[in-house]
Amino acid sequence: MINNFRKSKQANGFTLVEMLVVILIFAIIGTLATQTLVLSLKASRKSESLVRVKQSVEYSLSFMERALRTSKELVGCTSPTTLQFLDSSDEIKYFHCDGTNQLIETDYATTTPTQITSPDVHITNCASMFICDITSTPDSVNITIEAEDATVTGAEGAYVNSSTRILMRNY
Repeated sequence: MINNFRKSKQANGFTLVEMLVVILIFAIIGTLATQTLVLSLKASRKSESLVRVKQSVEYSLSFMERALRTSKELVGCTSPTTLQFLDSSDEIKYFHCDGTNQLIETDYATTTPTQITSPDVHITNCASMFICDITSTPDSVNITIEAEDATVTGAEGAYVNSSTRILMRNY
């Protein structure tokens, strides 16, 4: 009779303790999977932010380098935030880092600014962007751009610091 009682107890199903252990294991696995997914999404946003800022900074440096290499003369740096040059059509133009944290190109005749950085990117340091050397041959300018993503804040935001030295052509 005791053997029949044990067999019938085992045939009825799982005990409460067994069910709680299984639920606990599934809860731990679910928490780990959720945390992994959240970390993966944060890393993805950080990577996208970094790519966006790098592309904008590299485009800006390339644009300025192209304009300066085809220019006739480097007029000079009127301040660390402004670089003046004489372009190939004999117009004085300048690059300027303005107070709204955007890098722009404009010419004195029309004073219509043309923005060359993305609106999603902010220049973080305009104070030492342009350093001109017009006493050496050839003239040269050092350009340093420090930028961050304006659309993402916190740990997911990206910061890029890039610089280049451009040697002017001698005419």
